[in-house]
Amino acid sequence: MSGRSSESFVLPNGGTAYNGKVLMATQGYRLDVPSSLITVDPITLQSEVLLNNYFGRPFNSINDVAVLMRPGAGPTDLDDQWIFFTDPPYGYYQGFKEYPRLPSQVYAFHPPSGSLRVVADGFQRPNGIVFSPDTLICYITDAGFASADPEDARPLDGSRPGTIYAYDVIHSPDGADHRTHPPALTNRRLFAFTDCGMPDGIKCDTKGNVYAGCFDGVHVWNKHGALMGKILLGLDLPASNGVPKERGCANLVFVPGGLLMFAEDRMYLATIQARGALLEEDSENFVFA
Repeated sequence: MSGRSSESFVLPNGGTAYNGKVLMATQGYRLDVPSSLITVDPITLQSEVLLNNYFGRPFNSINDVAVLMRPGAGPTDLDDQWIFFTDPPYGYYQGFKEYPRLPSQVYAFHPPSGSLRVVADGFQRPNGIVFSPDTLICYITDAGFASADPEDARPLDGSRPGTIYAYDVIHSPDGADHRTHPPALTNRRLFAFTDCGMPDGIKCDTKGNVYAGCFDGVHVWNKHGALMGKILLGLDLPASNGVPKERGCANLVFVPGGLLMFAEDRMYLATIQARGALLEEDSENFVFA
């Protein structure tokens, strides 16, 4: 299940920091390369597979990942950290994975104990995932608006979810056995519905504001779900059938002094005062997510 070394990884998607390394969600390729959670040492570039199956059943195509840390724990206290990740079926519909053997779900994994469980379901396309700065709320995007199915008569369908859901986080009790007392997500509720396409990657700043990549750029909501504004990336792709294409924003990450946004074949940097909730300064070295 875990601990296997890897020389390469296929189709990485979301990522974050974990134990001084880069934790990546990789989608894999067919049955030959399973969808996996992989860590990469930024110095040696050596990679290691942490997880690549759910009790023998391959994941669909892991999309995004976030680390839940017990309040008061440090980045090296691995026993107090759980890895949460989303697993939509994009790989199958995009033609590089086999038919799904698992529902579209969200999982929590505790590497030290090997504990693995499903923590949320009921999604069409679970996508981005992030925790609030106080780790008491988990935000998960459902990108069902875009099916990614080439045989879908309506691949972009406004009647399907373009939604961010919020959950309350129940932490494991202090000193509890992680196998019998894992963290849980409860009280699912609609946090926001985007007015343009769907939310993809998602991040929080230190004030608890929520940022999500959408079809026209990055949307920003306060912690109460009120839309505060947008960072628009414009309509600069060639038109198709007379309809302009938006680059949109698939993912984003806070860096010192700004927000880096990933849009198809380009990266944009917005200089903003807000600071990422996971952005930590350690002397002259930065860890960002």
